Amino acid sequence: YLDGDYVLNQRWPLFAKGGYRQPYENTPLLDPNAVDLNVRSALLPRLLASYRARNVTMDFRSDYDVWSPELGPSSSGSSSDHAFNLTMNLRIPTADVLYTPTASEVLKDAWIKYLSIFVVLYFVLDRLCSFVFYFQLLPTAVAVDSDKA
Repeated sequence: YLDGDYVLNQRWPLFAKGGYRQPYENTPLLDPNAVDLNVRSALLPRLLASYRARNVTMDFRSDYDVWSPELGPSSSGSSSDHAFNLTMNLRIPTADVLYTPTASEVLKDAWIKYLSIFVVLYFVLDRLCSFVFYFQLLPTAVAVDSDKA
């Protein structure tokens, strides 16, 4: 019995420029159309190493696992005909996918933040100036520069 999560791992952010793409479309782990396909390239350690070298991988993290042998002899009587049954509880949690935003996304985000702060500050400073000038909190003097004498 296995119980665990199937989680997404990223080594570095994905590039969002150029629209949707399938990340490993041109680099399969095992290419069945390859002319020089040999046994060495199809061995499990090589396939696992190639998979683990990728940026985006999925990992099964098991919190609880229970292994128990089959009790009693098999139906044919020999010990080599044991069946293997796997019971698994697999959860796929939500994951954050990191990506590098485009310049237009960064500028739009900056403009929205700048505009929202500007509107609030303009309102507060306008009310403050109106209050100061209406109640004449600062001493002021009027000076007229004229050449008429």
